[in-house]
Amino acid sequence: MFESRADLFTGERRYVLKDNPDTALVFASFSCPRNGLPGARGYWSVLAGPLGSGNSRVEHYGALEPSDQADTNQRAALQALIEALGLEPWRSLGFKRIIIAMSSEYTVLGLAERVEGWKARGWKLSSGRPTANVDLWTQVLARVEFWERFGVEILMWEVKKGVNRDANGLLRHAEARYGPHYAY
Repeated sequence: MFESRADLFTGERRYVLKDNPDTALVFASFSCPRNGLPGARGYWSVLAGPLGSGNSRVEHYGALEPSDQADTNQRAALQALIEALGLEPWRSLGFKRIIIAMSSEYTVLGLAERVEGWKARGWKLSSGRPTANVDLWTQVLARVEFWERFGVEILMWEVKKGVNRDANGLLRHAEARYGPHYAY
């Protein structure tokens, strides 16, 4: 068992697995304070190395773009995953495996176990109901497939929010920059 990410990962500019330097770790975080309510605003952040590492691509945050769907925690989590997958030119940096750590069971299990079944059923759940957030899931799959074509394996790791504290801290920057809700 490990006590902190420092037990497994090292790096001054990026988090890299100590025993396997071709594996990088990216923390992705999200929030939607008024989850699903009118005017709600979803935020995301990604972090691939220590804060203040001097590499601006290591820290990235933003807000969901307005859409015809209400902002939710699920949509914010998916956008965080999309941003993590596009954060770096992983293969050209020598990485063959990217671990994305999130506190979203929906996103982690969705990508690891469920999305292929939803897609095979025409974006339907096993109950027959429509899958939520298909627009974002298709973007996630396109990015995963892109990296797989270049020999980069994408893995998901569900973590507690406390383990993700630096990426969670970047959410405050997103909230300050983009405001608490959409202005209509």
